[in-house]
Amino acid sequence: MKLYRVMALVLAILMVGCVMVACNKEPEETKTTIKVAFTIKDGPDKDSKILAQDAEYSYTYKGDAAPTITEVLIDVCEFYELDIEFQDDTQQVVKKIGSKTAGKGEYWTYALNGVNDLDNPMYVQTVADGDTIVVYLASLD
Repeated sequence: MKLYRVMALVLAILMVGCVMVACNKEPEETKTTIKVAFTIKDGPDKDSKILAQDAEYSYTYKGDAAPTITEVLIDVCEFYELDIEFQDDTQQVVKKIGSKTAGKGEYWTYALNGVNDLDNPMYVQTVADGDTIVVYLASLD
């Protein structure tokens, strides 16, 4: 009789342990996929060379925060096997995309749905499903 009580106690402890392990799992992060039109050009003009272009680029991200243009740009460059370099580790200023480096008086910028918001740099500006993004090399002239 004593053996049954000990076995019942061990079984009860194991069951409680399993329940505790199952309850400690963190909820899975939600994954969201958006489709954007994305173009990378070496200049602002219509005649500029296109480095990469996709009319329906699918970008998947985790969590609830909308992705920034920089995050999508990094993903596009990886997909199209374009090298991307930043000025430093903060990834705030793009220095080079593909074989095109921003020279003296030049900088990489963007147009979101045809508008360039100079108050919101690429690393701040968020994108949504259906947006049109053009990243291009501009000059200070």
